[in-house]
Amino acid sequence: MENYSRNPIIIAGHSHTVALSVPFCRPGAPSLMPLQNPNFVAVVGENDSDSYWDFLVQSSPGRQVGLYWLGNQHTARFLLAHDPDVDFLLPGADFGAPDKGAVIVPTTLVADTFKPGMEALRTLLKRLRDVGAEPFLIGTPPPRGDEDYLKALFDARDKWFVSFSNLVGVDIDSVKLVPVRRRYKAWVLLQRMMQEIADEHSILFIPSPEQAADQNGYLKPEFAVDTTHGNSEYGKIVLDNVLEALSEQHLFCKQPQKKAAPAEQNHPYKALSDRHFWSRAFSNAAPSNLLDAKDLPLVKTGQKVVSAGSCFAATVVSYLDRAGFYFRTEQRPPMFKSRPEHFGYSVFSAAYGNIYTARQMLQLLRRSRGTFRPIEDRWETTEAIIDPFRPGLKYYAKSHEEFDLLTRQHLEACMRAFTEADVFIFTLGLTEAWVSKHDGAVFPACPGTVNGSFDPAKHEFVNFSCCDVISDLSQFVDELREINPGVRIILTVSPVPIAATATDNHVLSASTHSKSVLRVAAETVCANRPNVTYFPSYEIITAPHARAHFFQDDKRNVTPDAVDAVMKIFLSCCEPSQTAADNASEVKAAAIQKFSERFAEAECEEVMADSRVSGSLTAP
Repeated sequence: MENYSRNPIIIAGHSHTVALSVPFCRPGAPSLMPLQNPNFVAVVGENDSDSYWDFLVQSSPGRQVGLYWLGNQHTARFLLAHDPDVDFLLPGADFGAPDKGAVIVPTTLVADTFKPGMEALRTLLKRLRDVGAEPFLIGTPPPRGDEDYLKALFDARDKWFVSFSNLVGVDIDSVKLVPVRRRYKAWVLLQRMMQEIADEHSILFIPSPEQAADQNGYLKPEFAVDTTHGNSEYGKIVLDNVLEALSEQHLFCKQPQKKAAPAEQNHPYKALSDRHFWSRAFSNAAPSNLLDAKDLPLVKTGQKVVSAGSCFAATVVSYLDRAGFYFRTEQRPPMFKSRPEHFGYSVFSAAYGNIYTARQMLQLLRRSRGTFRPIEDRWETTEAIIDPFRPGLKYYAKSHEEFDLLTRQHLEACMRAFTEADVFIFTLGLTEAWVSKHDGAVFPACPGTVNGSFDPAKHEFVNFSCCDVISDLSQFVDELREINPGVRIILTVSPVPIAATATDNHVLSASTHSKSVLRVAAETVCANRPNVTYFPSYEIITAPHARAHFFQDDKRNVTPDAVDAVMKIFLSCCEPSQTAADNASEVKAAAIQKFSERFAEAECEEVMADSRVSGSLTAP
């Protein structure tokens, strides 16, 4: 084994360096401290400061540098139980079925919460490579597995638990411990992410020593200093493993491997001229007593309102929410609510996102009831399993098993929304759609725009006729009332023009045709079905006297004043709502995490047909 004592290996990192007898966050200027093993020195100092890492970079030219990076994210996420309980499915590992009763979240969402520290690691690795250092990563220890020991400390209100609960801002008397197996599963995910970063930079990742783990993979008690960190005996094994690994593999001469640029998407909209797109076809450029008294009130006190529809439908949800009417059956667990989502999947009653056509709405109801299963029900890539009916989901499944689990959970939430709604509001948006040639399944966006690949042998364009829309809407009303006989249905038409047309018409003519068909279809269904009401959102915003005030400069997107005008009239036609439900559990869960970011506004899938050509996104 090679002797490094003349030019010792530098070890630096966060709290897990305590296993190497390194003082954690010692105040003062950073410096190099010899370790008991003469082949190593460690950086000591305040490792949460820039000066610590600047000193490491300055000390590293020509040296090998081992990074003990973070490593307790699994504890921060899965030590204290949340409400609701949360579990996930880890692809490629046999941890059994997720815990019964837990809300299943995508593994990619859990991984996303670990990423902030990973980006800082990538930056540090680049700095080290730029000065000629040879960095490598050291895996952090797994969680301790003796739950009785952990429970005894928790029940005795050990100072570590008290400190942790104070840190995250929760009452220790009102929380429970998460099963250690779930914390171990999260630790495995974290180690995989470290391995991916090592592969990305062509450096060595040295995992936690197997000899320090029991048969289940947990850290043996004799190697633990507390619930999360290894002791000095563990540290000795780590350093021995580092020396052995460096002697066997010297990978530092390689250059970081750049990821291949994604292939340019090719789809039917690429060949179309400017006249087909709203954003390029233009170079420049509140009524009263709208409802009959017999239709009032639109919503009664205490009723549950569920909604679906196009991009405009998403803009009114916040008004219904604040009024205390809106009913949700599928929400991201509070511990993950700070993670942004795309395309409005987190806006509606369930995470179905924008629903543009009556056929798409009807098929969602049938999928939820189990009477329709699309043949093309997933798109598989090397990295993900994509839902063709929610193609913009940021946190996708990594395996077919996880995809099936998440999809089943989603459709069950949709079914609850359909069956428990007192009032169902559907905003019609488009007549144009892209469908499967196999079974007519409607996609929310043309394959290849948001995700997937366009295949003319499998996909075709459809522009639904007025008769089609009337038939689809009528069947939707009838089938919804089979499972929810008393539901009131409110139809409205989006005033937002279409973003792009795949017809031969100018986008202005195509948009006018689409809105006209939808308006006639809505009126026909309201006339032929009891307790179905039309609300004139389209007319309020597109009235000639209102256009100057209600549309933005692109002549497509509506202004906040326009939405205010619509919702002021709508809410004036409703009975006063009861106080919104108490959200104390959500506040508590948010306090547990302390990892919050501002919620990101979502784009419409529809506008991607334009943006993938023009290279820019315009909010719908």
